[in-house]
Amino acid sequence: MRVQRSYVRTRLLCAMRPGARYRLQLYVRADYPGLFDSAGIQFSPYDILCNKKPPRELNADLYFRNAEQKAARSGWTRLTYTFKARGDEGYLVIGNFRKLDWSSSLGGAAERYQVYIDSISLNPMDPYERLCPDWRKQRDTIYSEDYRHNYQIRYTYSCSRKPPQPVVLPPSVQVRVDTVIVPDILFATNSADLDKKALLLLDSLMRRIPPDGLDSIVVEGHTDNIGKPEANQELSEARARSVGRYLEYGQSIPIRTRGWGATRPVADNRAPGGRRTNRRVEIYLFLRDRVP
Repeated sequence: MRVQRSYVRTRLLCAMRPGARYRLQLYVRADYPGLFDSAGIQFSPYDILCNKKPPRELNADLYFRNAEQKAARSGWTRLTYTFKARGDEGYLVIGNFRKLDWSSSLGGAAERYQVYIDSISLNPMDPYERLCPDWRKQRDTIYSEDYRHNYQIRYTYSCSRKPPQPVVLPPSVQVRVDTVIVPDILFATNSADLDKKALLLLDSLMRRIPPDGLDSIVVEGHTDNIGKPEANQELSEARARSVGRYLEYGQSIPIRTRGWGATRPVADNRAPGGRRTNRRVEIYLFLRDRVP
């Protein structure tokens, strides 16, 4: 019995940034664990379906055996890799990269020599890197590539005779964070109601941001340490929600709010000026910068 080489292949949604670090995670299972020694993952600018090399001449960038492994339920193993991107990655391929073919000496049922794969994820380590703006269009294009049966054979034959150019993917988006402080004096005393000066400040803030330049907003409320902790926590949350609700008008981006009470002071609460500084709402604006 000869074990056939099979490959799982997909095009990536967006380009990875050269030199940036990414985390790849997947779950695998096999009744014959020795298959993990030669199974691996390849990143390539070319479609493996158009490859002219014999399978034994292909090399993996990441081998299962070198991953950080953690046992999961029902015989599954979670594999985790952290790696640095080249920048030309267009396709991800998972398969058998053994230099020699498996021989009939293996014996037994063929299904023993299958590798099962589930829950694949690829994420940037940089929390400020986002998907490319048209990732949904890229996803729909990938889903439309229904290469099966005779059509796949014709496609493979055609593109292997005249291999296509390396795929060029749209760049990801890098966000930077700007912070705006809404001081306590712009709220009614012990209230989450914004006064007119606060509304003018928020309106001016949003007018300065390009329409497509905002990725998301986080609003955090803070108080001083005067009063009961429970009341301070409630007031900080209410003020953050009040600012967040006002910013939602005309925006189609995620806006998250949270309150910290008196747990995150930035000044000395023993002095009146310090307490005044600690009573604040912080607005974090995550702004998009297109990666070249």
